[in-house]
Amino acid sequence: MKLGVVLGSGAPEDAALAGRLVRAAAVAGHDARLFVMGAGVGAIGELARLPDEGIDVVVCERSLEQAGIARPGSVLGGSQLDHAALIRDCDRVVALT
Repeated sequence: MKLGVVLGSGAPEDAALAGRLVRAAAVAGHDARLFVMGAGVGAIGELARLPDEGIDVVVCERSLEQAGIARPGSVLGGSQLDHAALIRDCDRVVALT
């Protein structure tokens, strides 16, 4: 199964949940992907460790720019096209907005 998680919320508990969801899916042998946008970019520093665990993390470059946050090197920069691709390609999508 391919699990996609979209984090657009700035709530710390949503960022923590997003991390737990993709980690649990990866540990269970599933393909887990995370797209971070909007207010969710405030948690990108905490989520930057996920690629080291084999989890794809893409952050909306425009959202980072608007928030004045630098993209961690371990995280891929992307756009809403990547958001749409995650939704298209994943079997299940969880949106935390």
